[in-house]
Amino acid sequence: MENLNINIIKKCNYCIMLKKLLNEFNIKYTTKIVKENYKYKYINKHINTFPQVYYNYKTTKILIGGYTDFFNILNYILEKKDVKKIPLKATIKNKIRIYTFILKQLRI
Repeated sequence: MENLNINIIKKCNYCIMLKKLLNEFNIKYTTKIVKENYKYKYINKHINTFPQVYYNYKTTKILIGGYTDFFNILNYILEKKDVKKIPLKATIKNKIRIYTFILKQLRI
């Protein structure tokens, strides 16, 4: 099973914009609302902002990034650029998985 999971906090403009973007493109996702006083538990050396977008494939959880990261990857896919050069810190295999997943969601 594969899906997108987003961690958001309430009253976060970028979180609201991400959900709007995902809904606009009919990209399915699950949401975890992080309480303000627990957000420090979700911050690490790889991401320290919200929203946080993860791609889950079987037991693998891959960080895509925040709103801007996801927006850039979506544009990259819509412009049909080379999947191997997708701006994401992941293996080629996982880049292809993410690229294919989003393409399926977009139905293009």
